[in-house]
Amino acid sequence: MRKITLLLFLYLGMVYGVSIEEIQAKSDAGYNDVFLTFPSPLKQKIKLLYDEKKEIYFIQGLSSPKPFFQRFSKGALDSIMIYADGNVLYLSMKPSSNQGFSIDLALSRDKKSLRLRFAPLQSLANQSQELARKSLANKSIESLAAPKTSEIKPASMQSFSNQEVGVGTWQYNLVMIFLLLLIIAFLLAQKKIRKNRGRGSLPFVQNYPIDSKNRIISIGMKDRSYLIFEGSKGYVLLEKIKPKEKRVIQKS
Repeated sequence: MRKITLLLFLYLGMVYGVSIEEIQAKSDAGYNDVFLTFPSPLKQKIKLLYDEKKEIYFIQGLSSPKPFFQRFSKGALDSIMIYADGNVLYLSMKPSSNQGFSIDLALSRDKKSLRLRFAPLQSLANQSQELARKSLANKSIESLAAPKTSEIKPASMQSFSNQEVGVGTWQYNLVMIFLLLLIIAFLLAQKKIRKNRGRGSLPFVQNYPIDSKNRIISIGMKDRSYLIFEGSKGYVLLEKIKPKEKRVIQKS
């Protein structure tokens, strides 16, 4: 039962919030990268959403013990603020120009680090970029491994907004149910084995002293019992008792 309880607590922790261990940011070749590091491999699916009323981006299922703020000297962003409200992580970005920016999510191979890359947009007009970027808030993509640095290209509008990385919640639920069933089957089998061992052929021995040199020994087996007299000259079998004929000998 302790194993089942522990797995349930781990499962609830995965579903209802993963705490970020560290947040780092850097700029390189016009890009602004923000890295979210987790203490263990990420199991749940991560989606980047946009709240049009609050005009802010957020990720559900993540939390951070303290807010993070970073200014950039180059790249698509002038600054970024990351903070959590319960199990919702909010990202407030200030662009470095009216050019706009795109966001690309990528998960590391060990699934312990999530990279958010902010890249400038150059192909669209300023206002149309913002409208197109926000209108794609319900589209998503999946990425199971971070691409190599040399292979990363500026993200297009289609790779922006509602991005998803990691394993789906329903897939994780299926794995958890399968593991719980295996543990229950193992516990039931273990209980049955212990019960059968208790009914095995191991002898049950009781001693009934008569005096300092003589005694009667009762040996109980699975299907029979024996009464043996032990004296100074050796052992003598007194009686063989079947379960229905088992007798109780009182100490003298």
